[in-house]
Amino acid sequence: MKALVSKIKVYARLLRAITVNTFQTETAYFGNNWGNIASTVIYVVVQILFVNVIYSRVNTFAGYDKNEMYFLLLIGQFSFYLIWGLGEINNRILIEDIRRGALDFLLILPVPSLWFATFRKIPLLTITRDGLPNLILIAYLINWSTLSLTLSHLILGIIIFILGQMAWISFNFLMVLPVFWTGEAKNIYSMTYNLRDNNQIPWEGYRPGFQFSLSVFIPTLLLSSIPASVMLGKASALYLLPFTFLIALMFILIKRWLWSLALRNYTSAS
Repeated sequence: MKALVSKIKVYARLLRAITVNTFQTETAYFGNNWGNIASTVIYVVVQILFVNVIYSRVNTFAGYDKNEMYFLLLIGQFSFYLIWGLGEINNRILIEDIRRGALDFLLILPVPSLWFATFRKIPLLTITRDGLPNLILIAYLINWSTLSLTLSHLILGIIIFILGQMAWISFNFLMVLPVFWTGEAKNIYSMTYNLRDNNQIPWEGYRPGFQFSLSVFIPTLLLSSIPASVMLGKASALYLLPFTFLIALMFILIKRWLWSLALRNYTSAS
């Protein structure tokens, strides 16, 4: 028990150091901060306008009214900022490290290499700075009193949401690993951007075959479509909670196995 507590303390100190170091890097380039904010605000405004255009002609889409679609957009944007900050930034750094042979320095650190490759940057400032204004805007547009939200649905939906982020971050990481064999992975990795956009469409809008394939093989619907559906009481958590747990576990185990396999194939700079 003492060993476990000691290990947790070590990881906590590492996470704190990583967060502080990332914060110092983020605040060093003030001009980029405003550029990122403008980019994300424009994107969200376009999404809101798109929702308004759709609902100017129809009352519901896949069983979702305009208010529920705003709620799905809110969950989708929250998911985006999480996976961007905790996954994609680190993955791009890892690709460059492998290409330049700089992975050697990561491998000699006295911490598990996979853990550090996943969490070496934790840009809390970027996530908060870019995400908070947009999330507040979308939340303001939602008429919360008309949503069918209950405490049990919210709790189960949040659990599914967390599992979905874990599954997608692990899947995203797998798109990095071809660099070990081919020397490049940017084009393959870029495909995840397009695949991720499927999470802005309601779960109920897909046919069963697409629901299965976009959850099991490409877990994009686990990011926001399924969690939002459960939170709104449209889909049953009794089935989707264990389903999402198994998918997340599957991708985590695949990630660990392929990382070990990739390291055996790695040719260092030395």
